[in-house]
Amino acid sequence: MARMILLGVGTGLPDADRENTHMVWDGPGGPLLIDAGGSSYQRLLKAGVDPQGLAGVLLTHSHCDHINGLPVLLFSMALGGRKEPLPIYGLAPTLAIVRAVLDAFQLDGLHPPLEWRGAKGWSLARGGSCAPRSQRTAGPAWPCASRVRLGRRWPTRPTPSPAMRCVSWRRGRPR
Repeated sequence: MARMILLGVGTGLPDADRENTHMVWDGPGGPLLIDAGGSSYQRLLKAGVDPQGLAGVLLTHSHCDHINGLPVLLFSMALGGRKEPLPIYGLAPTLAIVRAVLDAFQLDGLHPPLEWRGAKGWSLARGGSCAPRSQRTAGPAWPCASRVRLGRRWPTRPTPSPAMRCVSWRRGRPR
C-alpha cells in the first residue's frame, strides 16, 4: 500500500522537534523523496525507509530549506555504496541552482551517478490556489505540499496563503 511519510514538517527555521519540510512517497516503483531539507538520510532511516533504495528525488522549488540536505544525502548514499543512477526531478531553474550548489560542495564523484530530469512545468494549481478537491492526489507531483498542518497553528503567519491551505491535515484526513 502506498504511503506518504512526513520526514520534516517545520518551517524554514527548524526547532528541536521539527526539521525542514521534506517527505517520502513510498509507493509502487520505490520511494521518492520529495525535497531534501536537513538530515534526509537519517530521517529516512528513522522512518524505516532504506535511503539506498530511493527511486528518485523530486525538488519542488529552490528555497534553501528544501535543497540544503541534498549534498549530504548524496554523499551518504555514496559512502553507503549506492552505484545505481539517482534521478533528480524538478523545474529547470531549480535544477540549475541545485547543480551549482553541488558544484560548490566539490563532491567530485563522492555521490551516486545523477540523472537530471527537468520539467518545463507542472500544475496542480490555477490562479494561486490548489486544484479542486476532486482533482487532488497524494502523489509525487505534489508541489504545494511544502506546508502541512498537524493540529498546530501555522508557524509563520496567522492566515496561510491559498497555496498553503491546499494541504492541511487534521486528525489524519485531508481537509
